[in-house]
Amino acid sequence: MTLPNIENFTKLARIKPNGIEIHLTNFCNHACSWCVADEVRQNKWHFPYEKAEKLIRECGEAGVGTIIFSGGGDPFMFKGLEKLLELSHSLGMENMLVTNGYGLNEKNIPIVAKTCHLVRISTDAGNQEAHALIHRPKNPAKDNLDVITKKISMLTKEVKEHNHSAKVMLTFVVIDESIESIPEFLDLAERLEVHEVDFKTNHFWSPQKKNETYEYLRKLVEKSEKRSFHINIEEPKSRVGEKSEELWSTLLVAGIVEANGDLYPCCHRSLQPQWHMGNVLETNFVEAWTGTKRQEILKRSLNEHYVCPTCLDTDFNRRLNQFVSKHGIDLLTKESRLLPI
Repeated sequence: MTLPNIENFTKLARIKPNGIEIHLTNFCNHACSWCVADEVRQNKWHFPYEKAEKLIRECGEAGVGTIIFSGGGDPFMFKGLEKLLELSHSLGMENMLVTNGYGLNEKNIPIVAKTCHLVRISTDAGNQEAHALIHRPKNPAKDNLDVITKKISMLTKEVKEHNHSAKVMLTFVVIDESIESIPEFLDLAERLEVHEVDFKTNHFWSPQKKNETYEYLRKLVEKSEKRSFHINIEEPKSRVGEKSEELWSTLLVAGIVEANGDLYPCCHRSLQPQWHMGNVLETNFVEAWTGTKRQEILKRSLNEHYVCPTCLDTDFNRRLNQFVSKHGIDLLTKESRLLPI
């Protein structure tokens, strides 16, 4: 694959972003044992609503295709989330919402169903006991799997009855405490009439244990009865170090904004000073996206083959690499694809 010339990095930094992940808050009502955001949550960051609205508008003006509302905390812990979903939707962007599901309610479910392209709900268990053990909600009497599944059922019903395009996905991070509940989880997903389920493994496991678990998952899915939903088993390649012959092309069109306004390439590079690309609270989004700090990171990452292994193995990154291989990276820097400076 042909790498871009060093003089092209100013142009590369102007490529319109395809997707921006926004962490509105670091506050969460769950304390999941597998969560990699513990360090982030210690900061207690929370976007001012007016600044969040300004960021959404700037993303719309920059031609962002998708806004991913996720975070070190749960997006529903942010007062005004529903207004931001409506604003983003009105500006022509697709919304993806990542949540533990408890914040869904009768008032906001119609808004979520109408404005979201994908609602990704972290359940991670097939029964009440496993969910409580893993998610460790602050108020288990009111916040538990039974309560959450009723809300998910309301959401899928809303989508179906009003013919919305939103897809509802349940996710399951496999850890030792949850693996035995996977068959129950698949039955639960069937009852809830979700569109998709997604399996991942504990981020902290060794490559060998991950591979063994993926093999178990594949066999389990093959043996189980046919389901009405799609089952995705994310199986990233194991790598030693941080370099690869493959390009981390997602770096060109995606980024993440932390709840303090800091811009990074992805969640796995967040809080690392060498990957800090700017701050959208100190400047506007386009200036941070096209700025010299981001240009330097693009130069270092693409020329030296630094990667984020998680991003590198996604379907989106593979498709983008195929596009670059076929057409050349210069096609991405046509004026119609660039932000003005």
